[in-house]
Amino acid sequence: MKRIAISLLLFGGLVAGTAFLAGAPKPQGVSLVVTIEPKLSDGVTDSRIRGDQTPFDNVYTDGTDGVTAQLSSAGTFFMNFWPQTDSGLRDVYFDHSAPAPYASPETAHPELIRSSYPSGYGQNTKIGSALMDSNAVAMQNMTNGSSQCMKLWWASRMTISGQNFGWRDNFHMNDADSSVTPDTKASFVIVRRVDANNWTLESNPSPVLGDLCHNANQSGQASVDMVLHDESISVPGKHGNSTSTVTIRDGYYLMPFRLTLTRR
Repeated sequence: MKRIAISLLLFGGLVAGTAFLAGAPKPQGVSLVVTIEPKLSDGVTDSRIRGDQTPFDNVYTDGTDGVTAQLSSAGTFFMNFWPQTDSGLRDVYFDHSAPAPYASPETAHPELIRSSYPSGYGQNTKIGSALMDSNAVAMQNMTNGSSQCMKLWWASRMTISGQNFGWRDNFHMNDADSSVTPDTKASFVIVRRVDANNWTLESNPSPVLGDLCHNANQSGQASVDMVLHDESISVPGKHGNSTSTVTIRDGYYLMPFRLTLTRR
């Protein structure tokens, strides 16, 4: 397979207006070892987000090889694989070979829709997460054995033959995948507190945990993300044209994945 360079940003944080439940302690940051699991929780279904190529593997440790991987004081998970742009060692593989059977919801600029996205190793990768709402529990405060729904946003920049373009693999994360598109088919992500030192993040539905974060807009529950990208367009104005950035909702892809987070 031809090697292609991709750089990804999974932007995360608390959803606007999110606050911790009354009386809940403010969480402390937690240093992590993160495993990108090759299989989902059933040990059979392949993940479409996979670990690094040799000589490395699918385990990423906070403070090693430029990796930052932590639970934040906001109660969410974030990870930075490269300390500076184009300066890191660790990559992640993304498989975009399986479009989901849903039409793009893009109506404003259908001429700008990208019909496909290639697969490849992601560079400059970052990961984040967002709590759902004011009823959410900080990941550090979850009880052992409990689960809740979360949102994710993977923003990406790809270089092919010297040309760059960006996109975002969205799991219900931002406006273009939620309030602007209320009928989004994108899946949520299930976060589970396994025990005092371990958490898992798995796209909904989970083969073992089930359809905990149901999306009624899907005709059948599957681990689907919405792929978005930004375009600069010319907008006529009183004093001539100006440039504006618009988000294009390209379509949906099957993108099941599972992460294990272990306290370092």
